Amino acid sequence: MMPWNLDIRAQACRWGARRGRSSRGEPLGRARWRARAALARVRGPAAEEFRRRGFELVPCDLRVGPVSVRARLELDRRRVLFDPASLAELREAMRWAGLDRPADPLDLVLAHELFHLFDPGCPDELAEAAAHMFATELLGLDYFAGTLDEVQREFRRSGGGTRAGGWLGRWLTTLCILVLACPAVADVLLVPLDDRPANLLFVRQIARIGGVEVVVPPRHLLGRFLRSGEPGAIQNWLRRTAEPGDTVFLSADMLCYGGLVASRAAAVSQEQALDRLETVRELAATGVTFEVFAAVPRLSLRTSEAQAPHERKLAEWATKPGNPPPEDVPAWAVEEYLRVRARNLAVLLRLVELARERTIARLVLGQDDSHATGLHQLDQERLREAMKGNRSVSLVSGADEIAMDMLAGWIARRAGVQLAVRLVYSDPEAAERVPPLESLPLDRMIRDHLALAGARVASAGPADVELHIQVPLAKPWTVPEDSHRPDAEAFVAGVLQAMNGGRRVAVADLALVNRMDPFMAQAVIDRVPLWHLEGFASWNTPANAAGTAVAQLVVHRVAQAGGKGWSLHRLLESEKTHQAFLLARMIDDYGYQTLVREQARPMAAGLPPDPDPLLNLYGPVGLQIRVELIGWARELYQRNFRGQTVCLEPLDRKARLGPMDLEVVLPWPRVFEVEARLDLRLEPTDEPCRTPGKAGLNPRP
Repeated sequence: MMPWNLDIRAQACRWGARRGRSSRGEPLGRARWRARAALARVRGPAAEEFRRRGFELVPCDLRVGPVSVRARLELDRRRVLFDPASLAELREAMRWAGLDRPADPLDLVLAHELFHLFDPGCPDELAEAAAHMFATELLGLDYFAGTLDEVQREFRRSGGGTRAGGWLGRWLTTLCILVLACPAVADVLLVPLDDRPANLLFVRQIARIGGVEVVVPPRHLLGRFLRSGEPGAIQNWLRRTAEPGDTVFLSADMLCYGGLVASRAAAVSQEQALDRLETVRELAATGVTFEVFAAVPRLSLRTSEAQAPHERKLAEWATKPGNPPPEDVPAWAVEEYLRVRARNLAVLLRLVELARERTIARLVLGQDDSHATGLHQLDQERLREAMKGNRSVSLVSGADEIAMDMLAGWIARRAGVQLAVRLVYSDPEAAERVPPLESLPLDRMIRDHLALAGARVASAGPADVELHIQVPLAKPWTVPEDSHRPDAEAFVAGVLQAMNGGRRVAVADLALVNRMDPFMAQAVIDRVPLWHLEGFASWNTPANAAGTAVAQLVVHRVAQAGGKGWSLHRLLESEKTHQAFLLARMIDDYGYQTLVREQARPMAAGLPPDPDPLLNLYGPVGLQIRVELIGWARELYQRNFRGQTVCLEPLDRKARLGPMDLEVVLPWPRVFEVEARLDLRLEPTDEPCRTPGKAGLNPRP
């Protein structure tokens, strides 16, 4: 027997390298580390480990349509379900491959499930490889029986017969097992704008809905609020992690300055920032693909602590570029402000050059919080001039949602899907108006985000999805009076009518800035089956909310329409992440931003933005938020979501929403946002999607 960490690992990585991976085996090393971490917790056979933890082993039929499932963990019931018929098929596959040494199929699947008990993260390709390594070591094997099904199916399809044709079949099968053991799919890497939920958690969730798992730097390298990220360490991480064939979604602001907040400060010189971009050129030359996003600076910039008292006056002055600087602002503060803007513009222009040279495959420049007039308009004019004739560069309105849209577009292109989306405005005349904090008219802004996400507007003919948009109110900064209720309820009635008509619907509520319209939210809770929406968002700026809804609807349709080759596990993970994302928007955008946050503000008043972590000054605030929000969310879930069914379209089977777990934290020392870490269980059923009942409550085939 050859131990995994010797000959088999070397063979797997050599063959993996021929399929586009580097021979240094970085993803394989990560999988092996996870397998070893799980092995360190084992004291006996898998069956004993489960029983010792109070689990019952239950034989039952787990087949879902044409899909055969060998085992499934039920954590809430402390059960491990296994399918004897599927285990018999596995034993036959082992014999077919000439690998029928004494290994009980039940032991194999229990070892596999035990790994997922110890390592409960998303079951992506890396986790599955780690699970196979774990089972191999635990059972003393030199092969991965879990990969046999696909090998057998492919060999039979190619005419190899039912027993693989002697030594050639066994050699080919063993070779395929070794190749499949090494994750051969190129990695998707993300260097986010910062570690706020919208830039890190949301992007990973959008990827997971689309069936992709992204690799990110260790969180401590991304900084936290006023503590900048570590560009040097991130450069080193990229050099270690990115390999030929990988795609990197890269925030230039993180790489050059240490994040969005740091990009507004004067600490990094122009020379330093430009020099850090050379990492992109260096890695692109090795075959790494870069899709880069960068923020065009807003008018309000805190360039240093000394400049902070003058920040607001400088921002007001910058709205009128022709006026002289304010007399009561020191000349050095004005110069520092202009120097930061000039530095950032120089970096953006260099990025445009790199895109023209094809060093960067795609570049998206997003205008951070905007104003109708100002210095940022001059920056945009310079950038548009430099961009002329270069279709790989886009200039759009927004910042925090751009990574989500770019990744959604990448997933859609890879799947060969371009959605047609019909835009339905609550007030069609508002489509030509510029929303608050944005730089482009509403309709243009949404079309740009659809294009980033690989979709198009359905101006005529059938549409794949309808995006219903509640447009910004005349006073978007304050909660509306009761006179707005009829308009909000009419908007929701239109959404419900479309769903009952069998159309797929997503919702972007742009009525208010940085909170959900309470009248719309309550009408949705009371009347709309939220779990059947394709996308839903209402957080922060209009571009943030619209871009988030666009990204979600695109990746969900890719998963549902293009996931026919996916495993049941992958489909369930995609759909449960989609449902968790929908629910989190209601919990965060409405429950927190509209209901709870105002109550928390007095508790946080006077607390410093850079508190000593040992003093835990924000602890009481966070605890109060957590108690109120989690209680509200659990009640909402039990009343409206628990037990509802959703459709897994590729299987034509329903799945039922089970238990929900929720944790809420303050990601930064402020009450501006929360991070809702939500997980829920999705239980497959044998019930087909197309059952008699109210139209629109099952997605159309």
